[in-house]
Amino acid sequence: MKTILVTGAGGFLGQEIIRQLLVKEYIRIIAVSSQKEKLQIQYNRPQIVIIGNDDILKPEFNYHNIHVLINCAFPRGTDGAGMADGLLYITKTLEMAGNNVQAVINISSQSVYSQKRLIAADENTVPDLESKYAVGKYASELLTNSICKSLPHTNLRLASLIGNGLEKRFINKIIKNIISGEVIHIQGGQQRFAFLDVRDAAAAVINVALSNPDGWNEVYNVGPQKAYNLGEITRCIVESAKDFGIDVGSPIYEENCGWYNSDINSGIFYKQFGWKPCYKMEDTVRMIFEACLGGGGYPLSTNHNIR
Repeated sequence: MKTILVTGAGGFLGQEIIRQLLVKEYIRIIAVSSQKEKLQIQYNRPQIVIIGNDDILKPEFNYHNIHVLINCAFPRGTDGAGMADGLLYITKTLEMAGNNVQAVINISSQSVYSQKRLIAADENTVPDLESKYAVGKYASELLTNSICKSLPHTNLRLASLIGNGLEKRFINKIIKNIISGEVIHIQGGQQRFAFLDVRDAAAAVINVALSNPDGWNEVYNVGPQKAYNLGEITRCIVESAKDFGIDVGSPIYEENCGWYNSDINSGIFYKQFGWKPCYKMEDTVRMIFEACLGGGGYPLSTNHNIR
């Protein structure tokens, strides 16, 4: 029996990790969330224990039987004070776990690289922090490396996640606008995006958690096999809409001189863990359409704050 502790378990990625862990054998899950009561109702299973954020900071909490800590906790959509509070929570959690857990996986982001890069970033690309979110994610990496230096640990720089429930993504917004019969306006079209289906992201994290931690690198990029430009993504959405019988007018493209590129090279991760994403862009787009039209998808939390 392997015990896995997941912080931020009520968030977009955290819930999908829990969902996938629940169907695996010989896994005990400790899920940490500010949405304790909600998750206790949602995941009423014998192999999972739901506790609150502050519970793991209490001296009586026993870390000794935990094999892997997966830190998904991170403050999103908060002001500077919220960011500081969130990083303090991560610090305290890592300090409490310290030498007691066997390994730590910290969820980071491709956002630590410049979003104006010309080529796909690899793990040797120098971080270039262009947003408050990027600063916070890189700080979480430094905290993990420092506090957990005496035990196996890694930072997974995930590509931008997509899926049902993450309404801030332009993919979800375009799909909802199409269903509502609105004309689609696209700024630019050549900007490049490396999106990773949340189901693939969770599978990748679990793959690492169930592997031998002694061979982990300090950082990995984890993303899709292919990046798409904005025009390609728009065409994919339009074609999927037609499959659902939705009449879509031609998108209106507006000039945009701004360049954006979130592409990452995940070759090292693919090779070391023998893993690659399963879901293509059209798969994710179709799943979001199904969810929006009431015919499928799966419920995910839209509360992505640490608490």
